[in-house]
This record gives sequence, C-alpha cells and structure tokens, in this order.
Amino acid sequence: MGPSIPGSIGAVVALLLVLAVEGSSLPPSQVHSVLRLQRLLGYPSALAHIDSNATQGLDLCGIPPSPVFNLSCNSSAGSFSSTIVSIQILGNATSLSRDFSMETLGNLLSALPELEILGLVHLGLWGSIPPKLDHLQSLRVLDLSENSISGALPDRLRALSRLEILQLKDNRLNGTLPGWIGELRSLRELDLSNNAITGKLPKSLFSSRRNRLERLVVSHNDFSGNLPDWSSDSLLVYFNAGANHIGPAFPKFGYGGLLQSLLLGQNDITGGIPRDAAARLGGVRTMDLSYNELHGMPPAALFRLGHIETLALNGNQFLGVLPYNLSLSPSLALLDLSSNFFTGRVPASFLGSGGSVVVRFGKNCFATRVQQQYTRSHCDAAARKRAAASAAGASTPDSHDLAIIAGIVGGGIALVGAVAVFLCVLLRCLRQQKDDKPVQYAASSCADTASIGVPSDLLSNARYLSQSIRLGVHSTSHNRVFSVPELEEATANFSLENLIGEGQHGKVFKGKLHDGTVAAVKCLTLDSRQDMRQLKIHVELLVKIRHRHLVGYIGYSLDNVIDGATQCRKLYLVSEYIDNGTLRNHLSKAEGREVLSWSQRLAAAIGAGRGIQYLHTGVVPGIFNNDVNITNVLMDQNCVAKFTDFGLFCFQCKTSSSVLLFRKLASDKTDVYNFGFILLEILLGKPPTIEDSKSSVHPKEMLQTEHVPRYEVVDPAIIGNCVAESLTTVLEIAAKCLSEEPSSRPSMEDVLWNLQYAAQVQDRVSGECSEELPYVSPPRSRFNRQAIRTSGITNRKNESGPEFLR
Repeated sequence: MGPSIPGSIGAVVALLLVLAVEGSSLPPSQVHSVLRLQRLLGYPSALAHIDSNATQGLDLCGIPPSPVFNLSCNSSAGSFSSTIVSIQILGNATSLSRDFSMETLGNLLSALPELEILGLVHLGLWGSIPPKLDHLQSLRVLDLSENSISGALPDRLRALSRLEILQLKDNRLNGTLPGWIGELRSLRELDLSNNAITGKLPKSLFSSRRNRLERLVVSHNDFSGNLPDWSSDSLLVYFNAGANHIGPAFPKFGYGGLLQSLLLGQNDITGGIPRDAAARLGGVRTMDLSYNELHGMPPAALFRLGHIETLALNGNQFLGVLPYNLSLSPSLALLDLSSNFFTGRVPASFLGSGGSVVVRFGKNCFATRVQQQYTRSHCDAAARKRAAASAAGASTPDSHDLAIIAGIVGGGIALVGAVAVFLCVLLRCLRQQKDDKPVQYAASSCADTASIGVPSDLLSNARYLSQSIRLGVHSTSHNRVFSVPELEEATANFSLENLIGEGQHGKVFKGKLHDGTVAAVKCLTLDSRQDMRQLKIHVELLVKIRHRHLVGYIGYSLDNVIDGATQCRKLYLVSEYIDNGTLRNHLSKAEGREVLSWSQRLAAAIGAGRGIQYLHTGVVPGIFNNDVNITNVLMDQNCVAKFTDFGLFCFQCKTSSSVLLFRKLASDKTDVYNFGFILLEILLGKPPTIEDSKSSVHPKEMLQTEHVPRYEVVDPAIIGNCVAESLTTVLEIAAKCLSEEPSSRPSMEDVLWNLQYAAQVQDRVSGECSEELPYVSPPRSRFNRQAIRTSGITNRKNESGPEFLR
C-alpha cells in the first residue's frame, strides 16, 4: 500500500526544508573572502567565534549579532542562494602589522558586490582608502573610523551614488576636501572629524540642490578661510566645524533653514556678530562660538532665540556694558559669557533665573562679587587695545593700493633674489677653482631657535593630536617606530654619560635623534610570554596620547634579545625631554632654585591633576593605576607641570590574560590615593617622614586630626603668604585622597575642582584681580561637584579682608 496523502505532504515539506538550508549557504567565494578578511585583520577578537580552519558547513549568516560584530545576509529573489549585505566589525587595535595591505582589503571587499553596510572601526587599518570600493555600487553606509588611514579622499568614491552615511573620523586623512563630496545625491551624514584635512569647505556641502546632507562634522582638522554662503534650502540640522582655522568672516546663513546645532568654537572668526544673525538662526538649539576673536557687543536678540538651549560665547573679546534688563529665552538652559571683557552691572536675568538657567560670566569685569571677576582696569586696557587695532585697520590702504604696493615689492624682491642667486653661483665657482676640496656649509635649523607662543588656555583645550600638532605643541613627528641602531646612535650606545635616571620600570637615557630633537629614551625589559599583539596595541595607544600636562611619547622600538638561554623582549619608549627637574626639586633650595610660592604649587598640582584626569576620562579605554608620584611630575622651562611614565602598568603583566584582568579591575582610586601623597609633599615642602607623622598611624592623620586641619605641619616657606581658606581646602581634599577606604576617596575631577577653588581664593588676593574682589567662602559641600554647580559660590562679606596664616 502506498503512503498516505498526509505522509506524502510531510515528506515534501521536509525535503523543501533541507533544500532551503543547503541552498541558503553563501557562495564559496564570499565565505573565503570573510576568512581571508579575518586573517588580514590579524584575527581580531570580534571574529574569534569564526573557525578560520572550517571549509565546509560554516554558516556565516547564522552568527548572532553582537556589539562588536554583525554580518547580515539576503536571499536572492527566486532562489535559495544568499549574499552578504552587511559587515560591521569593531576592534581594539591601533595598528596592524606591516604585512597588511589596503589593496588586498579592497580586493576582498570587491568580492561582496551586494554589500550595503561596511563598518571596519578601530582595527588599525593603515594606508590610503582601499581601492575598488567604487565596485560596491549598493553601498549605503561606509564607516572606517578610528584607524590610521592617510592620504586624500580618492575620486573613485564619487561613484558610490547610493552612499547615505560616510564616517571617516579619527584617522590621518590630509589634502583638501574635493567638491564632488557635496554632490553625492544620497549623502545624509558626513563625519571627517579629527583628521588633518586642509583648505576650504566646498560650497556644494551647503545646498540641498546637490545633496540631502543633514549632519556634517569636520571638527579638529585644518580647514581655513571663510565658510561659503549658506543656502536657505540647506537641509543641514547639525554642523560641527570646531577647532579649525575658519574665518575671519562670520558665516552668512540663509533665512528659514533647518539648522539646530551650530558648533564653531576654537576658530579664527573675527569682528562682530551681525545684527541679523538671530533672524537667520531662529531654529538653533545649540550655538558654540567660543574661543574665536569676536568682539563688540552680541546682539540682544541672540539671547532670546525661540528654541535656544545652549549658547557659548566664552573666550572671545566681547566688551562693553550689557543691558541691565537683558531678557533670556525661556528655553535657555546654559549661557556662557566667561573670559570676555564685559563691564558694568550684571544683568538681572543672570542672577534671578531661579536655577532654570546656568549662567557663567566669570573672568570678566562685572561690578559684582559673584563669580571670579577681573579689575576694571583689565577690561579698560583691552578696550583701548581694540580701539587702537580698529584705528590701525581704518588707516590701511585699500585693496587697489595694496595690489600696486605688492606688485612693486614683489618685483623688487624678485630682482634682488635673481642678483643674489647670480652672485652665489659666481662665488661658488670661484671657490671651487681656488680649492679642490668640496666646500662644506654648516647646517642650521630654524627649529633650534624658533619660539612658538601659544595661549595656555587654548593649549589646555587642545585635546586631540591633530590640534596639538597644528598649534605647534610638538615639533617632532610622532608615532614613529625606531630601529634599535637609531636609538643606539642617538644615545651613544646607551652610554653612562647619557644616563639621566633609573626607576622601577627601567633606565632612562638622554639622546639626540637624527632631526636634532633631544629626547628621553626609556629602556624596559619585558617578559617573553607577553602577547606581542596586545603589547603593540597598548604601545600604539600611548604614543597617540597628547595633552599639555603629559610628557608625550614620540615613538618606540621593540627588540627580541637572547641572553644565554633566556629570551626576553626590550621595549624602548622615546619621549619628550624635560630638563628643568621634578616638582620635588622645586620645593626646596637644595639645588639653588627659588622655592615655589603657594600659588605656583597650586598651579603645579592642578597641571599634574589635569594630565592624570585626562588619562582617566579623555582616553578610551581609560588608563588607570599609573605610577603617580611627585618625581614623575616634571617641570618645563615655563614651570608647567607635566606628568610622565604613564600607562606602563601593562608591561608588568606577564600574559595577555593578566593584562585584561588588570584593566578590568582598574579604577581611578589608586591614582587618587597616590596623588594625595603629592599634595602632602606640596604642603610639607619636603618628602614625608616618620618624624613628620609624630606617631600617626596613617598619612591622612598628618593633615587632620578628627577632621580638624593640622596647620602646624605646613611648610614655613608658605606660611604668611597663603590665604587660610585656600590652604584649608587643600588640606581637606588631600586628606580625602588619603582615605584608607577607596570608596571614600574623591574622583580626580572632584580633586581638581577643589584645587581650582583653592587657587581662585588665593588669586583674589595675590593675583591681578585682588583690588576689587572680595573673599569668597567655599561651597556647602566641597567634595560634591553637583552641589557646587547648583548652589554656586556663596559670598561672605569680610570687612577685614582675607585671612592669612601667620
């Protein structure tokens, strides 16, 4: 008897399911491309679950998505075959090996013709943008952020007509931005931040007739010149071009635009804000024009924009008297006018907002005891300087006269130059005839005598590497991989004459590199069991870190050494050379130096603290458990404190698993505790000893007993010159840092907040603004940053003036 009908149907269904599973597999070429991609990228942990040895039965489309890896497939219409449409990989590498090739990467990707989404983030890719990306005609999202990709944007990318999102931030792209970038019709989001792209922004980016761009981020590059006129039909909602050289003209925006966020801080925009700017920017919610060179008086309508929530005008040259009855928009949450030259009464709305809006107006010359203010003479001097500059500008010749003058001067220079060249050639010929020996000319370098003056406020805000280089913070090339012979030559084969220090991490030698740069070379011996890839990842991260208060690493070298039967690795870290001693050296007259005053000690503590805080919060992942001690706080020639030897904890771990465990358990509390000892030595003026503690069982008790500060332990050199409130604040925060229980210690940010408060109190007496500013009492909770922000600084009238310790 034949099978029943229900049984036949079941058999057919089962057969179809088998066929579907077998037919759903990817083409072998795509499977091989993914496996080769895994090998090319150095087997990143995001792809660890893919068996690289599997050739049969590997179901890539069935891998569940994760935060670090996502591969999606699509079935072709009318068949059971599939194709890869999305690959997204998030790594943790800073640089791939020298065997890596962008050309190979391009070839592998071109084997995935239906790819719509491609994300290769933080994988250490280096070289120019991969070729053959233009073959991916279906590509809608391209994200190659946080790599080391260099060169200019290639013209072949213009073929990606369906591209909607292009993310290339945190790379090393350079050259100018091509005009075709704004003609990608489908483009909605473009992020090129933190690169080194130069030139002007193309006009095509600001017109909806060319694209559908809604979000444009080009901050922290080297763009210059004025922005193109903004088309009224532009679809841009978010525009961030901060930290460039844009200017000098204030941008001209079209009426009725959709813009909500305008971020143009840290640029070169000069002059006043046009009166019609508020009418043109009616929909803006966030506006950042800080740290430009804007002057005059901001239009009152700017403070009343209908949707404005954040308005930052700090760090400019605005001056004059704001209207006392100046009204603020009901939607405004934060207004920052600090660091300008405003005078007169503080507008009533700044003080009577009832907490609905935070208004920062310190570092002006307002006639008030609220927030830190400079003397009136400070702002009057700025006004006179601005008036003189305006008068000088008015007396300059017009453009026609300038052209004539330039032509005459240029012609004269050219003539003089031609004569000089002729004379040099003639003289050289005569010398060669006179002497058979070749003439050797002494080489001179401008870098040996150049002095770059950069405002300290701007330097402290230059967080990114591209910004630091642009500002001239470092004149040497960074992220270099040196050869051992190079370093041997630089240090005279690591001679004892060049030995400048020795610590728990190894010896430090002074050296002179090929380009004349004087550097410090630290030699570390590592365990051979350490994972080389993890080691290089960590070193590459350290070399990229730049901050004004950190001694920057210039480059490194890795070497395998065989000592008898033992094999080990040598790591050479090359860093800036600071030759003005440590902070400890500047606390005593032992070496003939002037002892630092209380204000200078506070400045040094704040500088070192800022460097350490940046390691905690400004780097991802954060770098904790650093070797925080006073001998690692170096002082440069301008007495700017710089923290060194950071991030070396990784080299004490013997295996990659112990490195990962160390990072997992790391927190800021150990660094805060050790920073407490730095504050302790700053207060004592010498290294703490057993005699200082007087039978105290814990360092915290050197500073306070039963929560009462012990002023008798303070360095006599500063007694009589420091304000009691300033000193008390430091004693209390130092004691907090030295708490035995880690949970009782403050964060580094809280420590800095208190140190800056102490410096502010001291500066009111010893600084420039001491004539008019009153004594300021501390906030109710000195260790609660939120309480400080919400309650503000309460003023206390002190008729007898500030109290000094005697």
